[in-house]
Amino acid sequence: ILENQNEFPKSIFYYSKALQIVNKTNNFNRKGILLNSLANVYLALKDYSRSKNIALQALRLSEKNRLDAIRAVSLSHIGENEMLQEKYEQALPYFELAKSIFKD
Repeated sequence: ILENQNEFPKSIFYYSKALQIVNKTNNFNRKGILLNSLANVYLALKDYSRSKNIALQALRLSEKNRLDAIRAVSLSHIGENEMLQEKYEQALPYFELAKSIFKD
């Protein structure tokens, strides 16, 4: 909600706090959701490097724990990150892989 109101610093703060809490559990699905949400905030702030690094964390987590929805969202974030930097050829494989996951 804060993210939608352009309150990005607060969004980052609360997502980070939530990650600290979820890191104490084995709720990998929730962690993946939080990581992707945080990556999305940094993407909106045009901090492409940080956004991609966080999305890659979510991607690795999703692959390790077989979380297909998290994986597809992570791949979409990485693709969008590349696209916004006009790296279209690098973005396309991420989008294609995400699409194939969403189809299943």
